[in-house]
Amino acid sequence: MLRGRDGSCFAATVLGIMWAAASHGTPQVAAPRRFLILADSVRVEASLTDTSVSGHWNFDVLVSRGDRRFTSTTEIMAEGLTEAVRHLRRTTGWKEHCLFVRDEGIGNRWKQIGETVFMIRHGRLVELGRLPAKEGDAPGGCLRGGYFRDIYDDLEEDFICHACSPFFSVFLQERDGVLVPDLERTWVGNMTEFQRAVADARASVRPGHHITDRNDLLIPRVEAASIAFYCRQNRALEAIRAEARAVLHPDELESFAEEVAKITPGEVPANTRPETSAAP
Repeated sequence: MLRGRDGSCFAATVLGIMWAAASHGTPQVAAPRRFLILADSVRVEASLTDTSVSGHWNFDVLVSRGDRRFTSTTEIMAEGLTEAVRHLRRTTGWKEHCLFVRDEGIGNRWKQIGETVFMIRHGRLVELGRLPAKEGDAPGGCLRGGYFRDIYDDLEEDFICHACSPFFSVFLQERDGVLVPDLERTWVGNMTEFQRAVADARASVRPGHHITDRNDLLIPRVEAASIAFYCRQNRALEAIRAEARAVLHPDELESFAEEVAKITPGEVPANTRPETSAAP
């Protein structure tokens, strides 16, 4: 039996510790709450902020270089914290001259999964904007052939319904640290969508075509006109407007004009523009 210098027995002490552990539970070691995601010319860190929903891991993400700091949030669905952090590291990285930092959420918005794009310009970290990403894509999936492929989603929640909102791609290029739409490339890249919308519009007024919903007349014309208006294709736009005046009722024609007027020709979509601020 072990005894201390004063001759006392250690047994009572050991039994006391065992009783305390049984009475109060084994002390739990807190999981680390800050994780290094990337460390090279730019540093990316993620801080765990919420684990209240099982399988959902919420993080604040900090992207920094020198005195330039940008923040965002993301919600990762994963079986455990280790897998969530592994996912963050797998979806953060460089492609060509840009850094892509993924952010995710729960819902059905067109850009529910996105990636914020950064570059180093004259030694300073610059945010270009937030572009769409797809589940399973490597970082920079939106950058191909020198173009960033975006989605025009300014009318996503501001139309007859979410699913029928005008949807088309916008092709952007980086110029002097800013994303700029290439309207000719955007027009060509959306030609299939434009032609489909025009065909749907014509089909809606063919003899024998039964209209069960007056929106069947409105939606394809708004979509075709939105693409043409955004790309400043005035001849195509005027042809759609003339056809709309010939077939739409006055109230439908008014709605058509109001919806198309919400498009801002040639501008970067509002949800793409940098929203985070650099500090200082």
